[in-house]
Amino acid sequence: MTHGRDAERKRLALVHTIEALISAAANLLTIGVFFFMQDRFGWGLGRNFTLSAFLGVFYIAGALAAHPLTKRFGQRKPLAAAYLIMGTITLVAGIIPSPVTCTVAVLIFALASSTTWPIVEHLVSAGENDPHLLSRRLALYNIVWAAVGALIIAINGYIIEKWPNGEFLIPAICSVASAFMVLLRQIEPPDEIAHAPVAHQPEPTLARQRVLALWLSRISVPAMYLMIYSLAAMLPSLPVIHPLRPAMQTLISSVWLVVRWASFIVLGATAFWHTRPRLLLTAAAMLLVSLFIITIRPGELFGIASSEKMDLAFMILGQVVFGVTTGLIYAASLYFGMVLSQGSTEHGGYHEALIGLGMMLGPTAGAITQWKYPGSQRAAVLSIAALIGLSILLASMASLKLRRRHNKV
Repeated sequence: MTHGRDAERKRLALVHTIEALISAAANLLTIGVFFFMQDRFGWGLGRNFTLSAFLGVFYIAGALAAHPLTKRFGQRKPLAAAYLIMGTITLVAGIIPSPVTCTVAVLIFALASSTTWPIVEHLVSAGENDPHLLSRRLALYNIVWAAVGALIIAINGYIIEKWPNGEFLIPAICSVASAFMVLLRQIEPPDEIAHAPVAHQPEPTLARQRVLALWLSRISVPAMYLMIYSLAAMLPSLPVIHPLRPAMQTLISSVWLVVRWASFIVLGATAFWHTRPRLLLTAAAMLLVSLFIITIRPGELFGIASSEKMDLAFMILGQVVFGVTTGLIYAASLYFGMVLSQGSTEHGGYHEALIGLGMMLGPTAGAITQWKYPGSQRAAVLSIAALIGLSILLASMASLKLRRRHNKV
């Protein structure tokens, strides 16, 4: 038994190592890449929004393919193949960086990487059917990828300045290394763990709370990611940071990622949110608040004179609110989905597809505004705010509908 536990700890350590490497690669090529494209090729809002929207389309396709692929080929083969594809395409872009090669590399990377995250989520969750222990596992999973993501975005501008080809060569190295780890080591749990008995069923009230939380998170997750990837496309052009060198731009823009990481630590150490699904409604509303704080300078918002320092402080405050909000929404979506599905790859695919939906919707709205109002951030912000407002309305309607249904039971 002791040997089995030791082997399981080693397996999970390996999965977390792979997760960390791919998080570094993915953050460079989904959030950091917009700073690269602006600095290297002079891209503005319109092109960045368009690239971000296509990222979402490719991400959805890959995420929904994860479950069928694992049903047919198991966990290891699709994971290794995806990492090798990611490594190859980013290597090409790193050696021959051009707008075309970099764009193709980013899109193919998104397609392949989105098939891997549901598998990794399953590998982390497999065999753990106690809700509280599963929450701890998922908390560690979230803490690992979020910590690496925050760090790599913080130094992304330095990479752009000192080793621009590293924007793609680092993901190539991380992806190929992960592929070899998958091929050479045991990543799948042994049968006695993979088929561990399911924990006793929760009380009806708790079961209803979990279902409500899952539906609220399924509405909130696209809203969160439409804002994340709209912001990713806008951040390099925000007046408060646009004049700065890339190293300072990405360092300042990583504040919300650091706060999200800290939120995952707090949420992983607590369970109060497990029985308060309507916190997600509050979180969705705070997305809207943080959007305006980050993108609109206080002088414009309140009709007062403001200094550059005040503008920067205001933008950082908005990132703090945004980081707390995204931490709660993401943790809740993953936890409630996995606890209700016993850690299935299928649910992980739905979770990642919702992320892709948000990646597509927000930037698409932003790109459309750029056709009519080229270079207008205000128009883009308002279109994104409208989508978030719609998400809040849908989440409220879902909450009321489920409450009425449960009151009738």
